[in-house]
Amino acid sequence: MVAGLARSPGGSGRFGGGGPSVLSRGAALALLAKTYLFHTDLPNHYQLAAQNAQAVEALNYYSLTPLFTDNFNAATKNNTEVIFTVNHISGASPYQGNELNAWFAPRVLNGYGFFYPTQTLVDNFEKATGGEPDPRLNYTVAQQGQPYFDTPFDPSWTTTGYISKKHTQPLSVIPATIKNDGSLNYEALRLSDVLLIEAEALNESGSSSLALTPLNKVRKRARESYLHDPSLPGYGAIPAGLLPDIATTDQGQLRTIIRNERRSELALEFHRFFDVIRYGSAYATSVLSAESPNFSYDKNKWFPIPQSERDTNKKLGK
Repeated sequence: MVAGLARSPGGSGRFGGGGPSVLSRGAALALLAKTYLFHTDLPNHYQLAAQNAQAVEALNYYSLTPLFTDNFNAATKNNTEVIFTVNHISGASPYQGNELNAWFAPRVLNGYGFFYPTQTLVDNFEKATGGEPDPRLNYTVAQQGQPYFDTPFDPSWTTTGYISKKHTQPLSVIPATIKNDGSLNYEALRLSDVLLIEAEALNESGSSSLALTPLNKVRKRARESYLHDPSLPGYGAIPAGLLPDIATTDQGQLRTIIRNERRSELALEFHRFFDVIRYGSAYATSVLSAESPNFSYDKNKWFPIPQSERDTNKKLGK
């Protein structure tokens, strides 16, 4: 088990010391913001979520990286956007490698191929006026016509036509022989998540105009990949109409925009299920029943209590 680490305001700019697991003030505030957003049963939960998200920003310690992919590159994993991370080191003793690298890689590259993105996810990413995709799509998903890092993509790898690129590494960095010993961190919390929490909380609490600032920060970073990534076609100029700043202050319209933005920005980072459940029964049922016809919101919104815990605490009941 690899401990979570947090970049600590007031420290050296690197992970805090003092033991295998460090929780910084920034990480605590970010976790509070995320918790308040989910707990709709608490009074003023949206206001509290917004306040804690804004408190993270007020630390003036975290900032979005120029390149979205810096968060999924082992060479740039300890960056300014990281708030809370699961640290992984390849070749360490005792073992500290990233096994997601093997779980999600295609089987022909010595992975298990367990994580196939869906067409609905791909369709969620916006396009420019000329059809150029949101660059986060190809950073996140491998598909026909796009390489899987340094290997040509083969549609036979997947049953959906797509395969995840997040949390996996090219063979030039982690060869097939050590696929389950990756060096890429898992970023459990990063600043873009907190900014979108702030945007959602402000919109839902009636401050839709204020929600535009954090939302548009995330969109700006995404479209400006064209100014920072020489590998993108047309590098040096942002395609016309790509991820423009949002101006509407209609709460309903903005709610849909923020939800879609979260799905694109945080795709395949294990936040989606909790967002879908948080959006309520109607939304969750419409999304999840298509893949799971027996989905029941009232039952399946809860994680089951492990049997080992039930055996330990007989007061949990049946």
